[in-house]
Amino acid sequence: MPECIVCRGEYHQPGLPCPRCGADTEPWEEWRLKPEERGGLPGILAFTEPHLYLPLLLIPLTGAFGLLSLGSAAWRGLQADIQILIVALATMGCPLVLQGTYEARHRIREQNLLARVQLGWRAWLRRPIVRAILTPALTLLLIFLILVGSVSSPLLRKFLCLFVFEEGYCKEPPPSGLRAQLEETRPFLMALMYFGFMLSFTYSSSLLIAIRYARRMDEHLPLPIFLDDERLAFIVRRAALRQLDRFQGMAVRVVGVTGVAGELDWGQTSSASSTGEPSHPLARNQALQQRARWGERYQYLGRWNWEEAERTPDGGLRMRAYADLEEVEETLNGMQRKRYTTVIYTIMADPWGRIRRIYRSEKRAR
Repeated sequence: MPECIVCRGEYHQPGLPCPRCGADTEPWEEWRLKPEERGGLPGILAFTEPHLYLPLLLIPLTGAFGLLSLGSAAWRGLQADIQILIVALATMGCPLVLQGTYEARHRIREQNLLARVQLGWRAWLRRPIVRAILTPALTLLLIFLILVGSVSSPLLRKFLCLFVFEEGYCKEPPPSGLRAQLEETRPFLMALMYFGFMLSFTYSSSLLIAIRYARRMDEHLPLPIFLDDERLAFIVRRAALRQLDRFQGMAVRVVGVTGVAGELDWGQTSSASSTGEPSHPLARNQALQQRARWGERYQYLGRWNWEEAERTPDGGLRMRAYADLEEVEETLNGMQRKRYTTVIYTIMADPWGRIRRIYRSEKRAR
């Protein structure tokens, strides 16, 4: 079943408005026919065409550089199986990175747009353009930290001599002086630079293409619902009313001495008529009062009032609603006592308007 590009809700008939958010689905149906949406190799070719197929060209280049480096002076001293493993992982990793970025192209668009409503420094790091720039830099930083560790840590050096370098390559005692130590670890660092930079450059170039593709989608498709505060709040309110069975806003409960005697919701006339109760809310209320005995309590939950809404750090919505609750208790001498309580509901929803949790609290009037 197709999924709405605006709210991620399912719709049955293409071309008709989405039943969840009311968005027009026809532009999304037309977009799904584009060559970039075909999937597989044809989709990747159309996806990378605007950047002259750069991520695809990096795949054979990675394999060629790896084969040329096997047994060369740059990698001399590394075990043969380690060299083959590094070349194989880099050559297979580049197409996997490209394929993963292509499959996540819609998610990358959402992350780029979510950055407008998210809060905190983590939201800045989630921006695709920031990741495209930081990935090669972080790769270089990681290689530098490994270099520092191999020079300063005797344990790491022993590990490299045992599992990475050829037997007899490491000399005892360890060489003194920074230049000699760097020369000893040079083959391993060169292999790491080959592996890390080829993968990171493939990822960054693929991510830049995905960002360009996302901007094209923004020009031709409606924006996601988390950028429309009014529509998002409407969907969250409607979902909360349904989950709490308060869609009509009123509820009447009768609680007896020994337990719950019955519960009726205003607006549900079909269930009332099937049980023989009056269909009109006032008539049902009178029937309940006539049937009540001493000591019973009537609770009248008023219509909800939505008093505040705010964005959560992840771009979702936090809303609060309250309703006044009147409790009437009849004593043995026929007197009635009333107590008033304010019921407060706090609704937490994700950026797509799906409810995560509903908190209930009460505040009694003095």
